[in-house]
Amino acid sequence: MKRKGLNREFYVYIPDGIEDLPSVPLLFGLHGYTSRAIWFLGYSGFQPIADTEKFIVSIRKAQF
Repeated sequence: MKRKGLNREFYVYIPDGIEDLPSVPLLFGLHGYTSRAIWFLGYSGFQPIADTEKFIVSIRKAQF
């Protein structure tokens, strides 16, 4: 995605089994200034919750 001339990258986690659902929630995770998106994806615990509750997780790779 491009915004204000900068390329923005996201980690997106899509759990199995959502293809046939009529709609799926999307959670945007925002990591802190000294953290990294990939770390946040791990320590937030959202992946196993997304698997159970069937939602997509998107975390922007922010520059610090």
